[in-house]
Order: sequence, then C-alpha cells, then structure tokens
Amino acid sequence: MAKRVENGSYSNAHVFPGGKLDPEDSSPRWKKFTDYSEKTDSALERFKICAIRETFEETGLFLAETKEPAKASSLLKSFKSSEHHNSSLFIDNLEGTDFVIPTSRLQYISRWITPQHLKRRFDTPFFLFCASEGSKSDDFILGQIYPKNKLDALYAQPSEIAFLEWLTPGEFLNPSRPIGLYPPQFYIMTILSRVYNYSDLSSLSSLLHPIHPTTPFFSPTTDGGSIATLAGDIDYGTTLPLAPLPADPESSLDLSRPLHRLYLSKPINTFSKIKIVDTIGRIPKPFPKPSIPSSSNL
Repeated sequence: MAKRVENGSYSNAHVFPGGKLDPEDSSPRWKKFTDYSEKTDSALERFKICAIRETFEETGLFLAETKEPAKASSLLKSFKSSEHHNSSLFIDNLEGTDFVIPTSRLQYISRWITPQHLKRRFDTPFFLFCASEGSKSDDFILGQIYPKNKLDALYAQPSEIAFLEWLTPGEFLNPSRPIGLYPPQFYIMTILSRVYNYSDLSSLSSLLHPIHPTTPFFSPTTDGGSIATLAGDIDYGTTLPLAPLPADPESSLDLSRPLHRLYLSKPINTFSKIKIVDTIGRIPKPFPKPSIPSSSNL
C-alpha cells in the first residue's frame, strides 16, 4: 500500500495505488501492448490499463511480461526517467519494446462509489493481480518487488505518496500498529486477510461477484461517529435512529437479521475505529490455512 502525503487528498491514509482515468486509456493503440483478445471485456479494459499505468507512475512497479527480463530491466530504468504523465506518453514509451501488459490477469474484485452527501465523489473499481514465484513469466515483476542491491527499484511519487509499504493484509490490520484506512481499503483488506495461498487468491473474484457497486449509506451517531449500511442490509438506504455508537456492535444487534454494515468512530480513516458486521455472507469465510508438514526429527 501507499501512504498519502499530509497535504493532499486522503491525507496520511494508506491507499491502494491508482488514479484518475485518462481519455487515452480507451485508445485502440493499447491493444498492441496488452494481451487483448476476443474474450476481453472492453468495458473493463480501460480501467485495467489505468490501474497498471497509475501503479507504475506512483510506485515504479510495472506489471508487464517480457521474454528478455535482463534487457527489460535496463529498458525499465530509462522508462522510469522519461515522461509518462498521461496514457498517450505511456504508449509512446512502450514502442520498440517487447513488453506485454497482462490486463487479462487483473481480477475485478470490488467497486465503490462515494456516498451522495459528499462533495467530491468517485466511482472506483478495484483489481487484484496475482504473481507467482513458480511462474517464469512473473520473474520480471517479482524482480522489481524483491530486488537485489537495487534500492531504487520501487519509488514513491513525492507529490502524492509519502512512502510505500509491502505487508500482508493481516499486518496492515494489526491493531498494535494503527494506520489510516478508509472503509473501502479496510473492507477489502479484511477479505484478503482470510486468504492464505495463491490458488485461493486466484479464485477470489469468482466469489465476490462485484456486479453492483458498493455505495455506503451513512447514519450519524450522537458521539460523532457513523454507521454505514451497505447493499443487502435490512436498513440500507434508511437513516438509523440517532444513538451512541455501540462499543461492541454484534452484542447489541439481532444477528438473525440481514446485516451488512460498518461502524466508524471518529476519525473515520483510523482502521482501529472501524468494525464490520456481515450476516449475509458478502465477506467470504476464512479459507483453510495451509498445513505445515510435521517432521519426526523435531
């Protein structure tokens, strides 16, 4: 995740890399540099291109495949130093390379729309990319994440990002080191924290079915907090009775009712102040943890 700078939007919060859609993200020129096929969902393709382009611009991580990793690493260094502040310039830099951007491997796992009462609103799809150490095609990608003696392999775009952190979902949610997470990031990290191996992670999008967007409906509480009901909740779209925020939401609720909501204390971006109640199964149950082989020599 990337920690946002203090003087920008989402001040000091941890966010997933991403950004604003560029008109050129829909350009047919991209087909030459992606694994586009007849099965490609053209409606989602521009968002995937935007996600990969913005991730590179903000972090230096380039999700691409190449047949010549050594040569590609050299190209990537010059690529990082060139102008690529929009989609058209990004395509120009790809000319003459063998980079293939595997948009087909980005799994569409969630979509959030900012509530109507807020002035600045966003419609944001979230994607998951799975890279495997056992896959030769991922050597170039993983080489950027785990570089040997390459301290500049990943970088934070200074105008927007304070620093980058590469941790497990459980570590990001660890209450002993509170960080700023807004509801979408907290919700998605909660889902990811329930997955323990690559094969289960790869099948996650089929379980989530992000056909409809998530638009939280906020009800205020008397102590400055809020309750955000989500689609599927019995009270979704209805302002809840004004009351203090319960310390333990589940103990104060009838869990036989369809509930899908977030309880947020102030400030809302502090992860330790967010609690999720889900009785309708929108958040998958924890996947089985991989077994650790026993040894008779221990």
